[in-house]
Amino acid sequence: MKTIETIKDNFPRALLETTGAFGDLGTMLPLALGLVVICGFNPVALFLLVGLAYISTGLYFRVPVPVQPLKAMAAIAIVSGLAPSVVSAGALWISLILLVIYMTGLADKLNRIFTKPIVRGIQLGVGLMLVNSGLRLVLNGEIIPHVFLPPVAPGGTWLAPVPLSISIPALSDFRDALFLLVIPQLPLTLGNSLVSTEYTARDYFGPRAARVTASNLSLSLMIFNLLAGLFSAMPLCHGAGGLTAHRRFGASTGNAGAIAGSFFILLAVFFAYMDPSLLSKIPLPLLGASIIYIGICHALLARDLKGARAVAIAAAMGGVGAYFNNFTWALIAGFAVGGLVRLNAGLLRTIGRMRAYRIF
Repeated sequence: MKTIETIKDNFPRALLETTGAFGDLGTMLPLALGLVVICGFNPVALFLLVGLAYISTGLYFRVPVPVQPLKAMAAIAIVSGLAPSVVSAGALWISLILLVIYMTGLADKLNRIFTKPIVRGIQLGVGLMLVNSGLRLVLNGEIIPHVFLPPVAPGGTWLAPVPLSISIPALSDFRDALFLLVIPQLPLTLGNSLVSTEYTARDYFGPRAARVTASNLSLSLMIFNLLAGLFSAMPLCHGAGGLTAHRRFGASTGNAGAIAGSFFILLAVFFAYMDPSLLSKIPLPLLGASIIYIGICHALLARDLKGARAVAIAAAMGGVGAYFNNFTWALIAGFAVGGLVRLNAGLLRTIGRMRAYRIF
């Protein structure tokens, strides 16, 4: 039986780069449309930034580094129906933090704090939140809190294309974003977008991935999220899973990023001239099913955990985060369970030593 790699060798390189360019589309589109339809994001700004980010990423890194939504932030925003201004404030927070990380080289130290069980616990909770949100859309067709509508002229004529403008979130948006969005997202960004993406690219592409370092990845995400925050677009990240998806479908060079970026820019142009009423006609059950699928995939990332301590931390975080829709409490729960497990292990070791020395 032919292997996948053997089958790939029989296809033209350009065709494989094209198929590989869309390998991560299943993650991008449901969350992007959820932010547009449910939270009221400007689809032109959203898809335009994604397109430019993909093209610039492909040109610089020269291997298929993915551009994805910041999944924890996107999931919480969709589930909670947060306004774009709050999400924009979250993007600006992430941009500032990544700038500090880039200038000080803190990524490795912070990664020791946000361990694998903590990261998997957040991913589990995010997945459960998305599944719950998707089920509500499928079963109930709930009323959408925000629907994006472009500006309309006094006579009722739709103005196209949708104008892009810089907007600065209010101080209250920055406060809400810090606790609702940034704290849950930061461990995932440090663990997956920076460190894991560097290692995965090195494993797949060897010396050709020399530019894919945690430092360079943090700089690119700092720039993208600064633009996302200023233009009310979708906060972005890289990711090891997305890189694997691109490669699995055949991508091996930065050309895949240029192809994907061109597609998203065309999508932005389409939304710029599209009749806005079509947005309200997107079937909510279909969108909900897509969100459920993404949620299940995200929750299943926790299945590689081993050991009772790791599983307990992730389960506590996933359950608390999904129940309260607040991952600040989930992080507290994760660190608390981890501390209790370590304390219990320490007590057991102490008791064992005391028995060994016949203290009691």
